[in-house]
Amino acid sequence: MSENKSTPRIDLTKLADSLVADLSPVRRAPGLARVTLGWVALSLLVVAASIVAYHPRPDLAQSLTSPGFVVCGILFFGSAFTCAFIALRSGRPGRDFTPWTGKFLTFGFLTAAVVTLSRVFGEPAGFPVQVGLDPQGLHCTGAVLTMAALPAAGLFFFLRTFYASVRPKFTGRLLGAAAALLGTGAIAFHCPVEEGVHLFVWHFLPVLGFSWIVSRLAGRFLRF
Repeated sequence: MSENKSTPRIDLTKLADSLVADLSPVRRAPGLARVTLGWVALSLLVVAASIVAYHPRPDLAQSLTSPGFVVCGILFFGSAFTCAFIALRSGRPGRDFTPWTGKFLTFGFLTAAVVTLSRVFGEPAGFPVQVGLDPQGLHCTGAVLTMAALPAAGLFFFLRTFYASVRPKFTGRLLGAAAALLGTGAIAFHCPVEEGVHLFVWHFLPVLGFSWIVSRLAGRFLRF
């Protein structure tokens, strides 16, 4: 006859102790204002370093006294920082998007488009388009993409590390918009050319394409 082997008893106390020993405290996510200010500081540092590296425009001091220059800067930078804030806010529990988020995103892009296109259609009659299409504008494209790419990478890092977006595709669009608007506003401190064709071809179109690519990639990689 085979002996009945009794099932070994489980010591619940030891089991509970081993489970508790494996636990690690959950790190509390930093506050929204702190993370947003951290990204703003990082972005401004990148923009300042890029302007120094690419050299500021010769007439920068005079441009800073121009109301139009100051208003455009406030619109672009303010829209960029607000897009970043909304993107970060969406990653916090119970902080889903509000109905006006999409409207603000549209407003930010329309601001960039209207400002740029107004320069295009505001050119004097007979203005040579070839001047705006000069390949030397590639230098501006490199500068504007640098000013947009590094802040975009920082915002992606913050979103991925501290928060979990419930709508990654739309958060990706906000991330791309923040980077594009920031780059568009920052390049004005470097490039003295104000011809509309140059602004549209070498400034606006590159950041628009960059924003689309970033929004697609971020929407995919922000998933958990």
